[in-house]
Amino acid sequence: MTIPVDVILFFLIVLGIFAYHGFKRGFWAELVWSLFILGGVLIYKPDILGDVTIRLINSVAFIFAIAFSGGIQLILSGDFSAEKLGEVMSAARDKGPFIPEANKELTLFLILLLMIFVGFLISNRIRPRKMPFLGLFVGVFNALLLGYVFGPIIAGTASLLPELSATNPVEAIFEILGSTFDIVLAPFAFVINALGAWSIVLAIIIIVVLAARNARGA
Repeated sequence: MTIPVDVILFFLIVLGIFAYHGFKRGFWAELVWSLFILGGVLIYKPDILGDVTIRLINSVAFIFAIAFSGGIQLILSGDFSAEKLGEVMSAARDKGPFIPEANKELTLFLILLLMIFVGFLISNRIRPRKMPFLGLFVGVFNALLLGYVFGPIIAGTASLLPELSATNPVEAIFEILGSTFDIVLAPFAFVINALGAWSIVLAIIIIVVLAARNARGA
């Protein structure tokens, strides 16, 4: 399936926005947000943490169902006979799981969105905003991380990103980090290939200008 040009342009624009956003907010703020995004993505994947999360929510909800199906009254009365316990447990089971199988995917998606939003609010309060260039790198990483979730939704069955060959979350993270390095370094590689040996002269000029500006600021 061919990916439309407008989808590719949209992806590049989003990538640039995340990079600029990371540069402005700095490394630590972007890193905190990245941890929230990563947690949300791992929970969104059923075969990683998604199924475990749903089971945990349903287990907690079942405890509350027991409490409100006669469990509280049972404790207050002190009548813990097998018959009474069986009635309470049966009433709680009849209510069914808090998150049925049909709503599992939607629930995991909402949890992902919630973690992205909460992580952004928390990370946005981090001051001071240091290491902007590292923040740019983490911003690109965050964009790619979200791209593996929202990319197929935007582009249909086609993927704008390379397929992950990793078999576990740690390997997947390193693969995305590798893609991040490739994207961040791509403009520099283009300049070096275009200018050849003159790229060294350009690098020296940039270093001298930056050093002069820092010296003037000091």
